[in-house]
Amino acid sequence: MKRIILFISLFAIFLTSCNQSTRKKATVEHEGKALFYRKCNVCHIDTRPTKEQAPYLLAPPIMGVMYHVKDGIKADNPADKRKKAIAFIMDYVHNPDSTKSLCEAHAIKRFGIMPSLKASTTQEEIRLIANYLYDNFPPADLDHEGMEKEMH
Repeated sequence: MKRIILFISLFAIFLTSCNQSTRKKATVEHEGKALFYRKCNVCHIDTRPTKEQAPYLLAPPIMGVMYHVKDGIKADNPADKRKKAIAFIMDYVHNPDSTKSLCEAHAIKRFGIMPSLKASTTQEEIRLIANYLYDNFPPADLDHEGMEKEMH
């Protein structure tokens, strides 16, 4: 009987810790998403642009940016790739530079280098945004080449 009570107690502790971890991840994602829409979505739309929208874009769509970030960051395993991609985004947003850019030359020619957001975002805000972007973009069904053709 004592073993059953001990097992139930340990299992309850395990479930509680899993639930807290899930809640923490959901909170981080919610905060990152809210920050993205407040600070980034003004320039980086989160949908595939229509032909009518394309001429008016201020920056590449975020799905294209994240396509290039995930494609350009190399690592031995998914956890390291995630860590490197988030570090890259955190650095680039505050210190953008053409030598660091992972976007294609035609995108830089069209949109220029993004301005530094050092004065308007904290490293913690960028960390939250970067985590949200890494987890949600690009969509699995992204046709990157097709999207680029439509925009030109």
